[in-house]
Amino acid sequence: MELRFLLDTTAYEADLSRPMPIGIPVDFGGQQPNFFKADNAQACALDLGGFIGDTRRGGSCNVETITITPHCNGTHTECAGHVLDQPISVLDMVSPTPCLALVVSVRPETAEHSDDSYIASLAIPMSSSSHAGRWTLR
Repeated sequence: MELRFLLDTTAYEADLSRPMPIGIPVDFGGQQPNFFKADNAQACALDLGGFIGDTRRGGSCNVETITITPHCNGTHTECAGHVLDQPISVLDMVSPTPCLALVVSVRPETAEHSDDSYIASLAIPMSSSSHAGRWTLR
């Protein structure tokens, strides 16, 4: 199914039968994206003594307990709830109608190779003229 539309003076089209995945799948047994030195995401068979959730270990079906920190163990969608005190889910923000989006991919950089430094509630402007406009912690 093809979708074509005009927004302002720009024409857009998309083939809805050929979606493009943009997330990185979590490989519980292999390498994973990892940020802030969080524990890796884990999946293990549910073991309740009389029930084992792994057919390879004699269980009747596969049932896994998954432990994951979405912000640290993979790709995720940001929303205001990530930085606000109120619990807001991205699902609360999604419209059922199609919308344009900009997908941005960045190459991670370790903190020791970055000039960025901030904690929003503590950030204050530096007074040095060589760093005018930059923010740092004191």
